[in-house]
Amino acid sequence: MQGSSSWNNLKLRMSYGVMGNDGVSNFDYLTGYNISSGFYLFNGQPYPIISSAGLANRLISWETMKIANIGLDGTLWDGGLGFELDVFYRLREDILALPDSDIPFHFGASLPRTNLNSRDNRGFDLMLKHKGKIGNLSYSINPMVSYSRGKFVKWEENILPTVGVDEATALANAEYNRRYVLTGNWDDRQWGYETNGFFTKQADIDNHPVDIDGAGNATMIVGNLIKVDQNGDNLIDWRDQVVIGQGGLPKWNYSTNMSFKLKNWSLDMLWQGATGYSITFGGSSGPWSHSGHQSVAKVFAFENRSTLAANGDIDILRKFPPVFTTGGAPEIDNTASDFNRVDAMYVRLKTINLAYNLNKSFTDRLGLDSVQLYVAASNILTFDNLGVYSGFYDPEIVSGTAGGGVDRAYPNNKTVTTGIRIGF
Repeated sequence: MQGSSSWNNLKLRMSYGVMGNDGVSNFDYLTGYNISSGFYLFNGQPYPIISSAGLANRLISWETMKIANIGLDGTLWDGGLGFELDVFYRLREDILALPDSDIPFHFGASLPRTNLNSRDNRGFDLMLKHKGKIGNLSYSINPMVSYSRGKFVKWEENILPTVGVDEATALANAEYNRRYVLTGNWDDRQWGYETNGFFTKQADIDNHPVDIDGAGNATMIVGNLIKVDQNGDNLIDWRDQVVIGQGGLPKWNYSTNMSFKLKNWSLDMLWQGATGYSITFGGSSGPWSHSGHQSVAKVFAFENRSTLAANGDIDILRKFPPVFTTGGAPEIDNTASDFNRVDAMYVRLKTINLAYNLNKSFTDRLGLDSVQLYVAASNILTFDNLGVYSGFYDPEIVSGTAGGGVDRAYPNNKTVTTGIRIGF
């Protein structure tokens, strides 16, 4: 930039585009019939069952995707500092859905899917670049951070009225809408019960003022979760559910690429991490895994289990409930809660490489162009907030194979390699 001793470059970028998504139904615009594998008998002869495939929608169309982006790039002090910032917004409209609102329940046909729904994403990417030199040491540091999150802008659903009805109905409808309505809300909300530990004594169950099991706590036993009564009605039901997580897709991703050179030595590192997501530990990875009849629990599950005294109360209190005879989590506890869920974050040394280049005078005598000795490693160091699960599970893996949980996931390998690179 002319007239500035600091700025070398400053560029503003803006873009806007509209595109179609054809990954929708292929034949919803056609009517037709379904032929069932069953049959009816008439005069001893089988006849196949043929039924209508439902109404057709000849006005069906692709989804529409609108994307807006604003970017700003800059360089200062002859490359001493650079940055790239992108802010984006993406709107998906005309998503196919079955009409649900304002349709009489006695309507006598299967409705076609229609372009009704819309959802969006917004976020930003920021990358910084810095390089410098201190004596014989030259270095560069390039951190990056990104954020993205989506909402249901308009969703075909049954939203109960809160205006034009009596006060009791309005309050009940507002509570239903809070829990179940998607329109206008984030698309990654995970619902469940907030807990306050678990019962350690039978006397605590007998004197607990909140009905957790709907039977005056008659079925509750020591070790069952203490669910929090959010609305103060002394009864635990769906009205006490709150947002307990953000789904398994990280909202924040960050990394830093670092490089250092001092004479013949060089060091390169990549730090990487994420946060803004939740991991649920269930199955053989969860706090009830030691109670399973078929699964084999991890060692840490036994090390963190509470133990019972002869009178049935807990005498050694640890992180997890005692062993149950229910073949896993008791039914009353087998609902989504924050007890076995962690709002995760981690920072990992993804790769590191240390190298030494032999002097040019030495390699020339060998008739070689270059010789480099190096040692490299990946995934050797991780910092996370998984608590008792840390070290047993990889925070980067939130689901396992074949639809299983993290207990079925194969962790990232830690590798260390060393060698010699020879240039001819």
